[in-house]
Amino acid sequence: MFWPETTVDRLRSVVLAGFPERIDGPRTVGTEEELLLVNSDGTMGSTEVFFRFFADEPGWTPVHKDGILEGFKHPDLGYLTTDAGLGTLELDLAPSHNLHVLALRQAAFIKLVVRVAKQAGFLIYGSGINPVTEPHETLWQRKVRYRIIIDRFSPNVHMAPITASTQVHVAITRDEIIPVTTIMNAMTGPLIALMQNSPIWKGKEDEHGRSAVREELWDEICDPNRVTLPPRRFASVDDYLFAMLSCETFMLPDPHHPERFIRCDVPLGEVLGANHAPQNYLKRIIAIHEGTVWWDSRPRCVFGTEEVRMCCQQPQQVGIGVAVLIAGVITAWRGLATTVDAFPWEFWKRMRKVGIREGLNGRVDGILVGDIAKALVATAYTGLYQRDLNEAPLLKEMSHRLTGGKPVPAETARSIFRKEGVPGLVQAFAYC
Repeated sequence: MFWPETTVDRLRSVVLAGFPERIDGPRTVGTEEELLLVNSDGTMGSTEVFFRFFADEPGWTPVHKDGILEGFKHPDLGYLTTDAGLGTLELDLAPSHNLHVLALRQAAFIKLVVRVAKQAGFLIYGSGINPVTEPHETLWQRKVRYRIIIDRFSPNVHMAPITASTQVHVAITRDEIIPVTTIMNAMTGPLIALMQNSPIWKGKEDEHGRSAVREELWDEICDPNRVTLPPRRFASVDDYLFAMLSCETFMLPDPHHPERFIRCDVPLGEVLGANHAPQNYLKRIIAIHEGTVWWDSRPRCVFGTEEVRMCCQQPQQVGIGVAVLIAGVITAWRGLATTVDAFPWEFWKRMRKVGIREGLNGRVDGILVGDIAKALVATAYTGLYQRDLNEAPLLKEMSHRLTGGKPVPAETARSIFRKEGVPGLVQAFAYC
């Protein structure tokens, strides 16, 4: 699809302005932690009930949007809100240059949330998917933006409210937009394999034997060009911009009500070509659009980061292990460039599928997923040493998963489920 240069320029100006020309010192790292509230039997809990108990916590300021309580902000810890599901909390950790600081921040945040959850009668279940509650339209948070998505994609999209991920934001420069997005998407298969943690759902083991059900459910939502991996290996920033312009815009910010949304069903290129609104409104349009192009790794100009989003939520003892791994890899991304360039894009798409179903022992054209994962972790160590903040010990959990010293969470979950069923699984994976 062709777009006029003036339209491309409008998008380019906003995207490039969101990223710095250079980064001095260690990159900032932040996370979005989606956490599943469950009852003792594994069924979905309620964020509404949880918030009633949380409202009296000192130091937290309630945030309302369009008359609805969206969450609470804290000056040091970050933002507590909800994700798509009625039982899904989202902990947005304030970014830090130091992963040790981020780890302390996360631990304090988690401790608070676990305590309030217990007061409300719930548990925090450390998995990528609810073990019992089945997908359904009634499980969505009551927000206009979700209603638009439901109307557009029902019924395939109803898996979203029962799943949870740990998403990592790492600062990048404008020159890194394409290489980092390419490398992190190529590494989707090994990352999924390392983080597999959603094999039990609807009260049973996945009937297809998948260990990362959460991730493959994304395949069923919409146009395959806007989920999983990008449609192609982008050759340049403009190539990326053309892909974004060609994706439909699902919703626009209401120009008269900043907290409301309007449904839209045309490509972003048509929106930008016809819209001559002020720059601030243009930025809001693009911020919403880039947040609904659900690639496994995507640049976010609104934050100046690469958002890596394919990993299942992890057990509590992992801490910020996922963020540590991603931060290290993005810091030393050049160490993986040759490996990624050695194979066609279709190879990496297939490795993603194999990572979901067969894990570290799967192969694509004879190449072991686990071998790529070893290169990934080795690159992460290189990046952590470059950051020079003694952060490498925080990566120990991932190293043990590769050496066989510790199984991936999905293996542990299956073992417990076969012996103790859902009650035992929930207790074993509950945060404390």
